[in-house]
Amino acid sequence: MSAGRGERLADWFDGRLGIHTLGRKYLRKVFPDHWSFLLGEICLYSFVVLVLTGVYPFLEARFTGDRDEHHLLDRPRDRPVRTAIGAAWISLYLVLLAGGGNDIVATRFHLSINTVTWAVRIGMFVVPAVVFVVTRRICLGLQLRDREVVAHGRATGVIKRLPHGEYVEVHEPLDRARLHTLTAHERPGELVGHEPRRRAVGGSGQE
Repeated sequence: MSAGRGERLADWFDGRLGIHTLGRKYLRKVFPDHWSFLLGEICLYSFVVLVLTGVYPFLEARFTGDRDEHHLLDRPRDRPVRTAIGAAWISLYLVLLAGGGNDIVATRFHLSINTVTWAVRIGMFVVPAVVFVVTRRICLGLQLRDREVVAHGRATGVIKRLPHGEYVEVHEPLDRARLHTLTAHERPGELVGHEPRRRAVGGSGQE
């Protein structure tokens, strides 16, 4: 006889965290074995997703202090924390996906299933944290590159020789629309002290 839905869900958690006994004890009370409760499970899952989706903007505003109105979509690099949270969530999903097929992963890569299980258990906490930090640093680096473009202008590919013999690349100032796109966001505190030095449009490096 096949296991009930509550038992299968408990086995799903056990494959990742090893909480088989506790999960089966309480999940069987929430998810009975009869198939007629499937509709209730779907409704419960949909309700949880809707609640999390509706509450997340308010939580983000509370923790980031962003109370401004937003009528346009933000670029990922302009919201480093939000982008990092999204990337961390995707990484967590991929780790759980690998854990769900731990037997296949172990067979394909000739590993012990216990090794794969422990890797998933540790990766559930380590991988999202690492992805969050790396993604946020990448977004901050892209913001610094945008600041350099704003300060120096767009590279034209034209090389100019200065009177004293130096060769520089000619830069053109950006149009107003592009300037607005690159500057219409608040700068994180750690980037305030890293403003690039402005130089002439001709690329001489002088104020």
